[in-house]
Amino acid sequence: MNKTLLLILVDFLLLTILSLTKWDEERSESSSSEINPETSVATMAVMEQDLLDTLTSSLQEEQSTQELLAQQMKEREAELARREEAIQNLQSSLQTTQDSEAALKKERTELQQQYEQTQLSVSELQSKYDQLNVEARQTEAQSRMLQEELDSKLKEIEAKAKALSEAEQTIVQSQQRIQELNIDVRVAKEESKYLQQNVDMLRVEVQAEREDRIKAQEQAGLMAESVSQLAEKSEDIREEIRSNTPINANQIFNDYLANRVQASFVSEVFSRGRVVQEDDETTTIFVSDGQDIFAIAHLDYTPLGLSRNPAGFRQVTSILEQAGKIYSPSRLSFLALDPRVAAVPVPKEKAQELGGSIYYTAIEPFKFSEAVLINARGNYYGEVEFKLDADTPGYVKMQSKIFSSLFGEFSPSTGDLVFSKTGEMLGIMVDRRYCALISNLIVKESIPLSQRFQNRELVNAISSLRSRYDLLPTEVR
Repeated sequence: MNKTLLLILVDFLLLTILSLTKWDEERSESSSSEINPETSVATMAVMEQDLLDTLTSSLQEEQSTQELLAQQMKEREAELARREEAIQNLQSSLQTTQDSEAALKKERTELQQQYEQTQLSVSELQSKYDQLNVEARQTEAQSRMLQEELDSKLKEIEAKAKALSEAEQTIVQSQQRIQELNIDVRVAKEESKYLQQNVDMLRVEVQAEREDRIKAQEQAGLMAESVSQLAEKSEDIREEIRSNTPINANQIFNDYLANRVQASFVSEVFSRGRVVQEDDETTTIFVSDGQDIFAIAHLDYTPLGLSRNPAGFRQVTSILEQAGKIYSPSRLSFLALDPRVAAVPVPKEKAQELGGSIYYTAIEPFKFSEAVLINARGNYYGEVEFKLDADTPGYVKMQSKIFSSLFGEFSPSTGDLVFSKTGEMLGIMVDRRYCALISNLIVKESIPLSQRFQNRELVNAISSLRSRYDLLPTEVR
């Protein structure tokens, strides 16, 4: 209860008690004579009204206090609910922590066991390491001995390889000398045969001279003419024997190694917003048809190609090198016989300056049924049979696999050079099966080297090559 309300009630009760108390008569009489009853009633009414007002105010204040207390009670209940929820969460966290602690204790126990096992493993590994260290030292000593033995064997192998190389060189030289001697023997036999015939003729003429000196003088003139014809026939016989005598494949390959020319190409191509440089190289030889001289190669061994986009090319530069001497050609051409045969024209004086022999195109390419094939990189060579195909004029079909005693079994590949058995240039492999016969060196398209391409000249040249390629027989495409 409110203290103010309590004080008011106490005052009210005190006044009530005082109003009902009878004092002594004198005072009563005097009081009764002095106090007006109406005044006393009015005073009491005022007091009662004040008391009611006070009680009303106290009641209102008490109600406000009760409402405030109710609100505070609700807030405390909400706070209590939040605290109970927090307590539950804490209890849940405590339980989780206790579970984690139990798991950690278990894990700690397992780790302790693993640690002890690891200590045992470390001890075992240390023991094995010591043992392996000892074995390694022993192995190192053995390796040192084996290395010394290997070095000794390698020296022996190098010495034997050197001896073998010298022997092979001697064999090649001997075979070449034997061929030359065989040719000389055949020529000598033919000359001897003709001389014997002339001797017989001279004997008849001598006998006739005894009979008639005039006839003898005439016969002497005929004899001089016969000797002159004999000399001419001997040279023709020598050339015919050489053209009919096949050259050993080893000799042809040895000549190729001595006469091959290194061809390198550097191209500038615009790609992805910048100009990049591409390098290509191959080996080639000088080929002539009796008039012009070209260094030939397959188109795929140059920076260009039928499948490449020529629009990005800005410039192509080429260098031919032979025995340390170089020549920078000004044009790159493509032969009319096949668009895949690229040819670099070389002036005669430049070819002589670079050195090396010039290979001539074969006059009788089908005299022998076999040819000598040499890889474009000069990595292998061998003899291969070829056949004519009526559906592909200007081409011969090579055997799919050939065998060489030096390199084993291998197959022809694109860009390989093909020589006749007489050492002449037969053709070039345009794919893995067909060889394009180089019977002439007529040029169809040509592009400049070592300068910027102008007015779509490269695009037009490649477009012409593609058109000619599409017109080729299906078998050779």
